[in-house]
Amino acid sequence: MTPRTPSTTLTAVNEHAEEYLAHLAAQGRSAHTIEAYRRDLGAFQRFAAEALQPAPASWDAVDHRQLRRYLAHLHSLGRAPASVRRALAALGSLYRFLLDRGRVQRNPVARLSAPKLARPLPMIVGADGLEAFFGTFDLTTPAGQRDRAWAELLYAGGLRVSELVGLDLGDVNLESQRLRVLGKRSKERQVPFGDVAAAALRLYLEQGRPELGKLVAELTDPKALFLGTRGQRLSRQRVLAIFKAACRDAGLNADLSPHTLRHSCATHLLDRDADLRVVQELLGHESLSTTQIYTHVSATRLRRVYDLAHPRAGE
Repeated sequence: MTPRTPSTTLTAVNEHAEEYLAHLAAQGRSAHTIEAYRRDLGAFQRFAAEALQPAPASWDAVDHRQLRRYLAHLHSLGRAPASVRRALAALGSLYRFLLDRGRVQRNPVARLSAPKLARPLPMIVGADGLEAFFGTFDLTTPAGQRDRAWAELLYAGGLRVSELVGLDLGDVNLESQRLRVLGKRSKERQVPFGDVAAAALRLYLEQGRPELGKLVAELTDPKALFLGTRGQRLSRQRVLAIFKAACRDAGLNADLSPHTLRHSCATHLLDRDADLRVVQELLGHESLSTTQIYTHVSATRLRRVYDLAHPRAGE
């Protein structure tokens, strides 16, 4: 395939692309982002010059059929769906910019659909792993009592870490074993927790938290449920560091995160026949489709157990 010369086919394309990239820089976009867009737009320009007959002389001359050919070309090169989506997003963003400024009459990207991404199944921890994990916290120390309490609450209520560290003393009702949780977009929900989490939380409130308070002259955030050693509200970063250390001590996968306890809570509830909408409400998901990912986890485990246990499942 003989490349067409840029002077006859891509001059206007290059000018408008550079105008768009300059706009991104003026918006304060990072150099890394701008370079990624430059590569993606440049890749299409090369394809247009070499493979399209006739090669478009400007962005306005490109139509959706030519863009579809380009996406097929990326697929033929073995590009991952995420890479193809990014290339299409770069073109779509460029066209919106040019359309707003009257440089083009239409946006051909609007007629295309981006390839769907395979949604990765969330990692979870089984019963034995959870026992090992919870057993790493030293309940003879105030910090250990605190960490066991927040870990139990993460698993018991399927909380996000941001929700956990945002809890105040007034959000806890030990008598009814409920939490008042402020979720995404400041949406409030009531989250139940069980006897094990209640016992850990009671120990922390009666012993651990008062002892942590004695370490400083004055608490910087006296309303906070979980305190750091300097009297401040426990941070997400500190929770992550403690979680990673506990996983290491328990011999668990180093790639796990505190969010794994949320995933495990949802999956274990569904494994025990909890209603999907109840789990949705517990987790604070706006859409049921978000919660349905956990049904796939359960189905995967069901297949594995079936293949191992059924006498006619195969070798």
